[in-house]
Amino acid sequence: MGFQVVEANIFGRIARVGQSYVNAAINAAEDPEKMLDQTVNEMQEDLVKMRQAAAQVMASQKQLEMKHKQAQTTADDWCAQRVLCPQRGCTRQWYMPWMI
Repeated sequence: MGFQVVEANIFGRIARVGQSYVNAAINAAEDPEKMLDQTVNEMQEDLVKMRQAAAQVMASQKQLEMKHKQAQTTADDWCAQRVLCPQRGCTRQWYMPWMI
């Protein structure tokens, strides 16, 4: 029983020593200036992507506004022709503009 405790204790100490070497290597590899440069580069890439996405959204909005305007014009034309239908002698109650 005493042998197992000593064996576990030795392996725990070896594991801690290994962890300390790994942590020391990571700390030595980290250069704060390089890390900041990398973060700035990533943020600039994200900014470019966001600007592209914003431009796409604005273009889509413009297209939808144009489609809405065209649909409104078509609806207004249909309403005007429906009002004019009885004046032109049209006997149908409702018709499409291309049926004139």
